[in-house]
Amino acid sequence: MAGKGSRPGERRGGRKKGTPNRWTSLLAAKAEAAAAGLDGEQPLDYLLRIMRDPSTEPHRRDAAAKAAAPYIHPQLQAVAHRMLDASGAPLTPTINLVIHPPPKPVEAPRPRLMHEGAKDGETVQ
Repeated sequence: MAGKGSRPGERRGGRKKGTPNRWTSLLAAKAEAAAAGLDGEQPLDYLLRIMRDPSTEPHRRDAAAKAAAPYIHPQLQAVAHRMLDASGAPLTPTINLVIHPPPKPVEAPRPRLMHEGAKDGETVQ
């Protein structure tokens, strides 16, 4: 993007052509260290080497895998869900509260006294 007062085709700002980015320079530094025979092993590389070595004890391999996992596989973050309508406007929660009166207690029917006397073969005490 040419600025005010610049000639057509003239670049201003930004990275110069051919300048390596951070990843490329890191790979180049690792390659140089390996070619020079220097031990440029990073802690994560060490953990991965221990984890992948079948001659290492299983408990040590497990510990290396647990230590390296957060750097290779990030955890998912909690997501706040928003309730939106069709137009994208947030919905307001609606609470419908209905209060019913408590049920009336059911009373057992009262025994009724009869004016009739004893029936056939019954005695009254």
